Amino acid sequence: MDGEKVVEVEVFPREAREVARRLELLQQGELLPEERRLAQRAPAGVLVTERRQLKVGSLAPPESAPVDLASRGAEFGFTPALRREAFEVAARAAVARARGPDLAIVQAVRAFDELQESENRLNERLREWYGLHFPELARLVATEKYAALVASGGSREAILEGLGLQGLPTSGSALAATDLERLQTLAQTSLRLRAEAEGQAGALAAAVRALAPNLTEVLGPLLAARLIESAGTLQRLGRMPSSTVQLLGAERALFRHLKQGKKPPKHGLLFQHPAVHTAPYWARGRISRALAGKATIAARADAVGRRADLGAELKAGFEKRAAHVLKQGPTRKSRERRGPPPNRARQAPRRP
Repeated sequence: MDGEKVVEVEVFPREAREVARRLELLQQGELLPEERRLAQRAPAGVLVTERRQLKVGSLAPPESAPVDLASRGAEFGFTPALRREAFEVAARAAVARARGPDLAIVQAVRAFDELQESENRLNERLREWYGLHFPELARLVATEKYAALVASGGSREAILEGLGLQGLPTSGSALAATDLERLQTLAQTSLRLRAEAEGQAGALAAAVRALAPNLTEVLGPLLAARLIESAGTLQRLGRMPSSTVQLLGAERALFRHLKQGKKPPKHGLLFQHPAVHTAPYWARGRISRALAGKATIAARADAVGRRADLGAELKAGFEKRAAHVLKQGPTRKSRERRGPPPNRARQAPRRP
């Protein structure tokens, strides 16, 4: 431009997809191909009006407002219908980008939790219903074997024979054939749900390892997926400070602290990490804080996608810090907060 006169113009291709692609570049703050070609032909010392154009020139003073060529699109062949179609294409592309693999991981985590919840509810109903017929079975076998025994054996006598406990006395009542058939169907459904949950867990581990290898190395696949699910997306998790990551999943406890003055939470979902939930009470806060710091760095590296080999280094740094916290022992502040240990010695009975 020379004052109010347009010296040279580079016109976009008159296709909706090409216009939409250039709108996407503008949202990302990138230079357009037409702007690069104009800059190559422009004389030295060209002035630009947007900061994203600083690669090809220097910023013009604010008082030199640019001429609004966008409102004159019809002069260059860009009809309102073409512009509307371009905006629709750009909107559909933006929605498709928002539905990335991290949102699929969010849905997979929720599906896995619902499968486990359904299995637990069915197992509880099965134990109560079958307990009318064979109440002693709950004490003889573990919970994960209960449904398999009912599905395969069925009657009390068959299960006792399979366990080698024939003649064991029981206080259960007789069971009708129709009820036994329904109970076996219920047990088989519980087994199918368990198999589906295990398959879902395997697929979820592979998906989160491909999306966030560093975070998976630091936290493990399931906990990494739960953090992504709690944050919403991997990009949002990478933008969070480590103090927020530390308390993801403990929002209710945090609100009780802010509104009612309760004790502040030390951890949220990170409590599921073995190094946190197996640590003594006085070390959990410091260990979860160190784990949140490493997890934040890993999430940012995965969100940017430039390095996928930081996980082992971050994990080793966390393990070193956790070992140092345990070796250091409880601080005076944690001892004062916990209070003196209770006196568990049995007191002598008072004389009447």
